[in-house]
Amino acid sequence: MEKLNKTRAFLTEFIIVILFFSIAAVITIGLYVESDKKDDESVLLAKVSLQAQSIAENIRSGQSVYDSEGIYTEFLDENMNIVAEEEAAYEQKVMVSKVNDEKVTAGNLYEFDIIYVDMITEEDIYSVTLNQYSSGEVQ
Repeated sequence: MEKLNKTRAFLTEFIIVILFFSIAAVITIGLYVESDKKDDESVLLAKVSLQAQSIAENIRSGQSVYDSEGIYTEFLDENMNIVAEEEAAYEQKVMVSKVNDEKVTAGNLYEFDIIYVDMITEEDIYSVTLNQYSSGEVQ
């Protein structure tokens, strides 16, 4: 009888240990999945911020293709390459508008909004706004 009690005690302890490790494994796997999602988001933000920085530097240097007021749209794949709208994962919009500022008496002040949108969720991923003074039209 004593041998049976020792066996039951061992099995009960063993089941408790397995239960504890199962709970720890579920928590660990959940954290791993969440960290993988965060990693994907950070990689995406790094890509679009570099793309936006490149556009902003071109605007500031005067070598911009955004030469008049309006909305300029390009469609991008996962690697930030320009593709057709049907193949796109992201939409890049550059909105150019003239700022009516009474302090600017000569020339023009333009505002550039650079926005990245996820084509599936249609949510903004990243946006940045910059202003540039121009003595004439947008350069």
